[in-house]
Amino acid sequence: MAARIIANGERLRHEADRAIRRGREARDRAAQVAWMVREIILRFRLHRVPAISGVSDHPHHIRRPQESLSIWIGPSGGAVCDGCGKAIAVGESQYDLNTRGHETHLHHECFRLCMNEV
Repeated sequence: MAARIIANGERLRHEADRAIRRGREARDRAAQVAWMVREIILRFRLHRVPAISGVSDHPHHIRRPQESLSIWIGPSGGAVCDGCGKAIAVGESQYDLNTRGHETHLHHECFRLCMNEV
């Protein structure tokens, strides 16, 4: 009976160690995804786009056209998410962020994280 209790305790200890290890791996991966989302936000954030307002008659005042961000949502054709690196399943909603001629593909969870950071 004692041997059975000891064996059961060892099994539970191994399961607990595995659960702790998996939890740490998940925490580390979440930190990586959060870092990637912050990088995307800093690259495409609207406050980085110069706003154009008012009129200038000064001949040396050069006005640049306003850069814009567009977001398109549609079914994925199997693209890879630029936020986490995972494949976006065919038919799953894919969020495309377009700005300055650069396109970023995100799946729903990464897009939601991105929008929560803004």
